[in-house]
Amino acid sequence: MACSAGSMTLARFSGVVLALGLLACSSDPEVTQGKSKSLVLLYTSDEHSQLFAISPELDDYPLATTEGSGELVGGVARRAALFESERSAAQAAGKSVLTVSAGDNTMGTLAVVGFRSDGIDYGTMVKLGYDVTTLGNHEFDYGPDALAESLSAAKAGGGAPPIVASNIHFSDTDAADDALAAHFSEDATDGAMLHRTRIVTTPEGVRVGFVGFVGVNASDVAPNKAPVAFSELGVEADQSNDPDVVLPKLYAELQPLVDELRPKVDLVVALSHAGVQNPAAPDNGEDTLIAEHVAGIDAIVSGHTHNSEAEAIMVQGPDREVAILNGGARGGTVGRAEWKLGSGGAVYQPDGHAMVGVDDHLVPSTDLVDVDALLASLEKAGTLDGKSYLEGLLSRVEGADVMDDPAKPGDLYFRPLGSTSFDVWDTHAVLFLSADAQLRAMDAVEPVQMGLQSAGVIRSRLRAGKTGVISAADAFDVVPLGASPLDGTVGYPLVVARLSIFYVRGIFEFSAAWGPENSDFDLAPAGVMVEYDCSRPKVEQVTDLLDASKGIVEKIWIDSDHSNGTEDYDLLIWDRTDPSVSPKEPISIVTSSYICQFADAVGATPLGADGKPTTCADAIVKDAENREIKEAQAFMSLLRSFPSGIPALYDSQSSARTARFGAFPACH
Repeated sequence: MACSAGSMTLARFSGVVLALGLLACSSDPEVTQGKSKSLVLLYTSDEHSQLFAISPELDDYPLATTEGSGELVGGVARRAALFESERSAAQAAGKSVLTVSAGDNTMGTLAVVGFRSDGIDYGTMVKLGYDVTTLGNHEFDYGPDALAESLSAAKAGGGAPPIVASNIHFSDTDAADDALAAHFSEDATDGAMLHRTRIVTTPEGVRVGFVGFVGVNASDVAPNKAPVAFSELGVEADQSNDPDVVLPKLYAELQPLVDELRPKVDLVVALSHAGVQNPAAPDNGEDTLIAEHVAGIDAIVSGHTHNSEAEAIMVQGPDREVAILNGGARGGTVGRAEWKLGSGGAVYQPDGHAMVGVDDHLVPSTDLVDVDALLASLEKAGTLDGKSYLEGLLSRVEGADVMDDPAKPGDLYFRPLGSTSFDVWDTHAVLFLSADAQLRAMDAVEPVQMGLQSAGVIRSRLRAGKTGVISAADAFDVVPLGASPLDGTVGYPLVVARLSIFYVRGIFEFSAAWGPENSDFDLAPAGVMVEYDCSRPKVEQVTDLLDASKGIVEKIWIDSDHSNGTEDYDLLIWDRTDPSVSPKEPISIVTSSYICQFADAVGATPLGADGKPTTCADAIVKDAENREIKEAQAFMSLLRSFPSGIPALYDSQSSARTARFGAFPACH
């Protein structure tokens, strides 16, 4: 870590380095002159609260004390070990080193329960020595007020890395973002937590200027950020996700900020939560276009798309070549980039670039982060049913009081809930498992005809690992996102809505058409089988549903008794060649509150039990005690119900796999 204007923390370097750092903070602010220097930039992105290894987390605790086989990937203690090694090597070579992230530091594991109350992700980043980060779309999953609470908690508990938010805009008329705005300052030298720019000076005197921004797509998929806006501010709603309209506004916001930084620094780095969707064909990527249109940027650390290329994407900007550095995801890799700095400017060193794997060949380090303390904090965090969140959630799942034992860190976080003898790794296997969990949860409340799950909310898979045990953490990691629109508690609630068969068919038409490009529309059903004819033209818009020459859905069946544990799709509810089979009554569907929001994409209006239009909030499912049924709760309950572990029905390699593997998704 290095000195930063307004910074509240310093990395725990040796006394000599610390002393040099303090001197650097008060040194002349002119750009490096004369003797050539080098800067090493360590970077990550989209860490998504991944405190332990990526599935199974259970295999990563207690932390190993010897080198492993490479099976386990990620984990903050392992990343700490890599940071320590990389920083030591850079310092031994006389090189400056900084550590940065491109946003989405939060949301994605059971650690989200500590987001509001502990600011756990930001506190962990401080311990790991991050110098700067930016915001991503997932920082706003619970709304701007919750993000403000997280920052306040982090500040009270030891601080957060400086956050650059160059294109953030707060409302002048809506108070809902006031708490977050209180953490922001236009004065980059003060002690606020968010600024538009940042200058960081290393102990060796290298000065690096930072901007950070949320891109067009990232802002579009963060509806809960309102009334906060990014570069789409002032754009008509139907164009707010159009890069051709919004990106020029972003260029115009960034250019004066970079121009102001440029004379004061050796290097300008943009921390971007925009991304390059296809690194193999990067020309239309948001970060590529930003590099081409904004002068003065030396490097873009690129987040949002979860890519981690072995080489930088080099783009010719208006006045210099720009290195786009994809930051990976979930702490599975750490990027390293290097520049030589001198009177001729900053020169990128391709030989110094690497994407270093964070796997269990590395022995975790507890010098920077105490995972037992993190677990203890998480097991006390949040509230549900008058208990800590984990106590409340697990009590619902098990149907009996579950209490934390403070003497046993991890007793709730890693509580066994089920088992598997095979890896449930295929995306659609996990989708079928989750959709079936929704349908099963309704059997105890209000039986419905079908369930529906989206790949867009699936964040992890289930691996058998060393023991085959599925812990609470690993189960939750599959569906960790969202919060109640009613009370803000962690996790999307289930909703039940009814749609006419016309729109049920539309769901599967649009899923086949849009799913390959947008995971939110990559949908999998429970209790339903669909037959497709891939030779027909796809439906691309709502009006195409009325065109008899378009559409690939041929037939739809439902399992009229899915509660008997067998798949028997015996009731035909739609047939392209025989409209008479279609029921007049709407079809009842259980899904999450998140997916419910997309009903308007197919032109549908959800209906309540009375047949009248309803809202997603009004359609939330409650149990007998008037409590929301959470998506993660339903998933955990299904895993716990299997007497001999997850059945082969969900093994994509088994002859006993669900017939849905062969029928859905089709024509992708």
